[in-house]
Amino acid sequence: MMELDHIFCFVHPEGDWAKRAEEAGYVLDDGIEHEGQGTRNRRLWFAEHYLEFVWISSPAQAAANPLRFDQRRCPFGIGLSGQLTDEQRASFWPYRPPYAPDATIWIHEATPEQPFVFAHDESPETIERYAPKNRMPAALINPGTIKRIQLRLPVAPQPVLGTISPRIDIEVGDPRLTVVLGDRAPIALTQELLILP
Repeated sequence: MMELDHIFCFVHPEGDWAKRAEEAGYVLDDGIEHEGQGTRNRRLWFAEHYLEFVWISSPAQAAANPLRFDQRRCPFGIGLSGQLTDEQRASFWPYRPPYAPDATIWIHEATPEQPFVFAHDESPETIERYAPKNRMPAALINPGTIKRIQLRLPVAPQPVLGTISPRIDIEVGDPRLTVVLGDRAPIALTQELLILP
């Protein structure tokens, strides 16, 4: 079974999402530039997973990159980790990010209206080694654990999202992603907090 690695959503870089997160007691990192992909991020780390806020930083790079984040209509993305079966691999394609050319990320086939789903095809040992609790400074690890994800979209997402842990509950409606934490209030990401390319 594939497991959740992280969740991302597109945000407006000048929006108040960082202020809201910090006022709620969360710590965000400074993020990184995805050179050659045209995106930049900031992240909210938990011990096992993280929530990534992403925006288009270079429209020209985004337009020249095969991921074409400039054409996405769904603001959400789900990163998976685990070892892909041959059957699963048939619906993914390999991507070598320009900012990390030695890495391969497996991109799930989807329409621009569906979530951007991708996978790190790694052994359990590698996954554990790269868990946030094992590679990030303790000061950046936020309390709480992602227990469940509620995803609402106007179109059906990829079936692979129904087979991962922690569970993703899927319903039809206006875009909304709610991250249910173990002992903290849920984090809701709604349309008014996002920018669609």
